[in-house]
Amino acid sequence: MSKNIALKTEILRQGITQYWVASQIEMIPSRLSEIVCGWRTPSEDEKERIASVLGKSVSELFSETKND
Repeated sequence: MSKNIALKTEILRQGITQYWVASQIEMIPSRLSEIVCGWRTPSEDEKERIASVLGKSVSELFSETKND
């Protein structure tokens, strides 16, 4: 898997931390970090919650392309 560049970029652009995002969606910060780094694939619910707190659509933050 590859790093989720769109998600990481949006968090940085908004000047917030991964820890803050995780706290807003009641997610363990290490799990969000794994999603951002591409080590874990988020569920559809997780994608929706992350997108919601960032004010973006799921498609803006998460590529539907699967990596080999």
